[in-house]
Amino acid sequence: MAFSFNNIPIGNTFKAKRANFGVGSFIFLLLFGIIFIGVSWLFVADDFRSSKWPSIDGTVTNVTRSTDSDGDVSYRPTVSYTIDGNTYTTARSYSSSQSYSVGTPQAVRYNPDNPSDAVIGTHGSGFFVYLFPLVGLGIIILAIVLFIRNIRRTGQINSLKQTGVKLQGIVTGIGSNGSTNNGTAQIIVSATGPDGQVHHYKSDAINGLNIMGIADYQTKPVAIDVYINPTNPELYYVDLDDIPDITPERITELLSNVASQNNPIATPPTVKNVPPMPQPPANPTFLQK
Repeated sequence: MAFSFNNIPIGNTFKAKRANFGVGSFIFLLLFGIIFIGVSWLFVADDFRSSKWPSIDGTVTNVTRSTDSDGDVSYRPTVSYTIDGNTYTTARSYSSSQSYSVGTPQAVRYNPDNPSDAVIGTHGSGFFVYLFPLVGLGIIILAIVLFIRNIRRTGQINSLKQTGVKLQGIVTGIGSNGSTNNGTAQIIVSATGPDGQVHHYKSDAINGLNIMGIADYQTKPVAIDVYINPTNPELYYVDLDDIPDITPERITELLSNVASQNNPIATPPTVKNVPPMPQPPANPTFLQK
């Protein structure tokens, strides 16, 4: 039987998997960074080019005023200017907190080869516009770092499963992976280590939906294997393959358990006219052995 959500089939089971940064995620983030750099570089090149243009005084002919949801007001001016007897107009492509008044003078920079191409102001956008390519570069570096880290962790896991010491523990906790909004979770497994002491091992991040398979771990113990490095016990892996799959039957069972827990317990009927219990004497006499 296939499981469906809103009549959309989504498979027979959900298999718990480590939330890793695979090839698909790497390519997506890498392309995003490259596109971000390309688009932002167009703005940088345009700003650098216009910073060399001559300037002329124009007149503000219109001001578009807008208010955001926080009540902050921003302004976008339109300026007219005259070159060689021809009048042109240009509007700022973005709004800012700087206010303008219609009829006041305002400097513009214009393209001497095409006077209709102009920008408002005598200076470029400043250092701020040059930060956007750096952000794109940071995204690319982040993608590379996360991908390399994932490759190294995958290699560690394979090595631990082949040469590590295998411990058997039970799930003793479920928690979010640092943030409740990233869709991942972690399980805590308690197991007796080689030193004879009970240790708590935190798993790699897994998808939050897959954690449903052990949602009732407190009433139904779930055995999970842990592989540790014998020379470095701080290096370990909680085997996510031991997490039970999410099947339609399992989901039905979990929903039934929740429903039974939320079902209010019936209040027993009140018994009336019950004779009072006899009271013990004030000075009881105890028998001697």
